[in-house]
Amino acid sequence: MLNSASCCDRIVVPFFMKGMIMMESVVKIRRIHINNIKNVKSGEILSSFYNTNQFEMSSEVIGIYGQNGSGKTALINALYILKCVMGCDMDKDSFNEDIYPLINSESKVATLSFDFVIQKETKQFDAYYEFKIEKKDKTIQIFDEKLSYKGVLPEKISKVTIIETSRDQDLAFLPKTRYEELISKNKQFKKNG
Repeated sequence: MLNSASCCDRIVVPFFMKGMIMMESVVKIRRIHINNIKNVKSGEILSSFYNTNQFEMSSEVIGIYGQNGSGKTALINALYILKCVMGCDMDKDSFNEDIYPLINSESKVATLSFDFVIQKETKQFDAYYEFKIEKKDKTIQIFDEKLSYKGVLPEKISKVTIIETSRDQDLAFLPKTRYEELISKNKQFKKNG
């Protein structure tokens, strides 16, 4: 079982705006919850700022420690899976070969859930990304993805689902308005193509 510890290093994402003024966005992981990754059936790690909206720009991770079998490697594996799912440059075969053995040997499905804090200038948002991966015929399938966010500072915005996929429902994409947006844009591309 994973112990509660700080697991949040900062990722600095520079970008340019009009007039070439450099702005900075900072993304930190607030919480990680994993099911069926390596030896961890269910585990959660909360950052040191989990129950607060205070956001420090400095790095918080110095190291990860724990007893043998406590989930240290499973945590690193979960971060690696997140990186790959979010778009690392990896071909499909390499993805399957790397990820397949990370799912617990007693299970076919693993679930990963990440809470992020995003700070941009004076604005702060909480973002949530969760998904499942399944072993199927020596390949990995990603399903039941959900991406949502809420505004924290300067004004509170209720949690909004950006996109949600589900293989257990009639529509592949939820909410339905997002599905309709995707379909209408696809029709426009077909007309223009």
